[in-house]
Amino acid sequence: MSIKYRLLSMILIPTLWGILLTAWFAHSRYAVYEETRTIVELTRLATVASELIHELQKERGRSSGFFNSQGGKFGSEMREQRRVTDVKLTAYRALLDSGKQHGTLNASRKKIAENLSRLADNRTAIDQLQGSADSAIGYYTQTIAALIESIHRIGELVTDNKTIFQALGNYTNLIELKERTGIIRAVYAGVFGRNSFSEYLYRRALELEAESRIFDQLFRANALPDYLAFYDKTLDDDAVREVDGIKRAALENHAAQAFNVAPERWFGLITAKIDLQKKVENHIAEDILQQAADAMATEQQNLMWLAGLFLLFTGLSIWINIHIYHGIVAPLRTASWMLGRLARGDFNF
Repeated sequence: MSIKYRLLSMILIPTLWGILLTAWFAHSRYAVYEETRTIVELTRLATVASELIHELQKERGRSSGFFNSQGGKFGSEMREQRRVTDVKLTAYRALLDSGKQHGTLNASRKKIAENLSRLADNRTAIDQLQGSADSAIGYYTQTIAALIESIHRIGELVTDNKTIFQALGNYTNLIELKERTGIIRAVYAGVFGRNSFSEYLYRRALELEAESRIFDQLFRANALPDYLAFYDKTLDDDAVREVDGIKRAALENHAAQAFNVAPERWFGLITAKIDLQKKVENHIAEDILQQAADAMATEQQNLMWLAGLFLLFTGLSIWINIHIYHGIVAPLRTASWMLGRLARGDFNF
């Protein structure tokens, strides 16, 4: 091999290795960026699912009051709520269809789709007072449970970002707690609609009190300090205290056949409590989305810096190598030319 090609090998091989290493590092950072972008998409999906859950919870409560009062109460409120639910359902489906497919979510998505496909039939059954209240209202609980399960699954997909993972855990615990409050709303709407406890409603009310305490404790034990402080401040409200008082009195006198609590008044009070829980839920959701957006912006900036460094490194390497090459080869050519002249006895140069 000539000196020329040996020099080229000595110069180009280290340069190519440097370029390849830089490209590999840039590719790895791009993978992190893609993961962060996925986190943003998934957290947005979780918050939109939560909005649908909130409206389904309200529809469940009004449907329970309507069914248990044999259609005498909540009719207009229920129909108006259905329109609001449909708006959130359309938004959820649109976001779901526009996003990436994630294998972990496929089972949850299938279950949700199956449940939502029965929404119209369930509404018709409620309108016509067909079947049992337990079956009609239980449909909403099953559908909401499937949506909550999908949010749990989303949390499992973002474990690489510990802060967002913890925040999503807090978020899910609060959604679970709010769901129990929502079922309590529906149960007592039925109780006050019929003005008595059935054996099933009494047992369910006791179960829900126990479940609510569990999820409240879970939220408090794992919540970030800011979330817990905001929760306690927000839920320090007269409506919350009045709801607790009505429930306590009803349970203590569960054998009574007349509670004298207007279902509409109960519904308004506990809806105010749920709206306060929703306010905390939104606070956490906004924080999670901001964290995810900040993380993606940081990774995007890192990618831009790496791309710039890659181009700069490549350009400088080429420029330096050209100068090194010419700085060595040109003098060698001159020396070779002079030696050739000397070998021929030509000393005139």
